[in-house]
Amino acid sequence: SIQTIAKRLSRAPSTICREIRRNSGPEGYRASRVDQLVWDRAQRPKACKLVQHRMLANIVAGKLQLQWSPQQIAGW
Repeated sequence: SIQTIAKRLSRAPSTICREIRRNSGPEGYRASRVDQLVWDRAQRPKACKLVQHRMLANIVAGKLQLQWSPQQIAGW
């Protein structure tokens, strides 16, 4: 059952349901097919958020000039 799988993987049952729903095809859930889908979805290189969002980049640059640490900026 989904509850058993979730418990063995230390995940919430809703996470398991979502994974199955997202990756099931006409023949059901096939781990080998899902593995390839995951690799395809994670294609690199991805554009950096700071390249895509200039306003965010300017804010981050300003905080760096104020001597904020990367951890402080990420937490902000």
